[in-house]
Amino acid sequence: AKGSHCYWWETGSGYGLICANANSTAGKKKKKQKQQTERDTWEDGKNSGTLEVAITRIQLEQDTGRTLEGGGSKAHLAPEGVTLVDLNRAGVGVMEIVSEPDIETPEQAGAYVETLQSLLRHIGTSDGNMEEGSLRADVNITIHKDENNNKNSNDVIDSPRIEVKNLNSIRHVVKAVQFEADRLVQVYKQEPESFLKGNRYNETRSFDPLTGTTQFLRRKEGAIDYRFFPEPDLPTLVISQETLTNVKQAMPELFSESLDRLVSSPNNLKKADALVLLREKGGLEFFDAVVSYLDKSTDRVLVANFIVNELLGALGRHDINLWDDQCPSTENLAGLVELLQNETISYKIGKKVIDHMLSSEWIGDKPVEIVTKQQWEQITNAEKLVQLCERCLEDLGSSKRGKKMLEKYFGGQDKLFSFFLGQAMENSNGLAHPIKLRTAMEKTLDKRKTQHNTSKDN
Repeated sequence: AKGSHCYWWETGSGYGLICANANSTAGKKKKKQKQQTERDTWEDGKNSGTLEVAITRIQLEQDTGRTLEGGGSKAHLAPEGVTLVDLNRAGVGVMEIVSEPDIETPEQAGAYVETLQSLLRHIGTSDGNMEEGSLRADVNITIHKDENNNKNSNDVIDSPRIEVKNLNSIRHVVKAVQFEADRLVQVYKQEPESFLKGNRYNETRSFDPLTGTTQFLRRKEGAIDYRFFPEPDLPTLVISQETLTNVKQAMPELFSESLDRLVSSPNNLKKADALVLLREKGGLEFFDAVVSYLDKSTDRVLVANFIVNELLGALGRHDINLWDDQCPSTENLAGLVELLQNETISYKIGKKVIDHMLSSEWIGDKPVEIVTKQQWEQITNAEKLVQLCERCLEDLGSSKRGKKMLEKYFGGQDKLFSFFLGQAMENSNGLAHPIKLRTAMEKTLDKRKTQHNTSKDN
């Protein structure tokens, strides 16, 4: 460990500790795959694909407090010109991941932070909740001159390095980088000589999410200004190779490895569904546990679809999480998937079963018990479906309006078929198998059409 001998007023103690100089991460490459999320609205069409970002080092240090500048959006806390200091988090251990300058666009910066967030959440290092301060991003921005629009030319100007501190959302990362890059370009256009001569100082700035702008905080220090020296009360920590080997062997499946497993055989999930499972706390474990109860021939895409599109939505409506006791057990959800797979119930009824499983009256009941008590079994028997269609057409034929519609259908207006099909489904209370009902209705209408034409000829 080493200490910084400069004055750190943000820590309260005026002194900062950093546990660094570990070589295990130096020069390692961390693959960043652009994720398909709702944040694709940032995508400008030029930054898709895979980017590799080198991790310079990972170090442990003491967290600082935070400052709040009065005035503006913080006027309710303090007037303009007054700086408030919040020391509640000061001194708490924090892990800092430092990357190489491999990122070229605001969108790439946001996607990189999002990927790190997913990785840290996945392996349990952090909950990654940026709005709560569990994960924050500091971004460093410089601009480069490229007269020929050739990315490989690297015609670098002596741009100042601007650090924007404590960004607490991925959207803020993107906006801060974009604003600061645009600001530096404007400054360069107005004063190009000051850039070329290196007359501009590096700066530390803050980001105001309400205005989308950055504000000057202080001139940025260099490494020499921190005046690091070995911490006398904390001896060097030596980690044996055996310990490192044991840690590596105990490492959980990484985010990218889990994603590859979910989208490949035998799971074959859509990438979007796989990402939802991975980003939902306990989602992957829940999916794997459900699958473990099912036969190998079960469609795992159906399992994922039902968890992602129905279960998570229902849990959200009841303010319940996957790991809560009120959540249906993985065994019960597997039982529900079996009912869907063998067509005992329809997908629509499956959604009703989920809601019942979350209600206090039905908690603990197995899906098959709920379906039996509610008489929700799907009608799949061909003979019963034909009888249902015959009764439906019989009832329609007894009314003046229904009889007229049947006459029109028999006269060649085939588009009325959907109306008859809908009536039959309604008469079954939504329990008829939709595909088999269509076949039964076609058969019944063809029979009646033949009878109608025969009687007409006679």
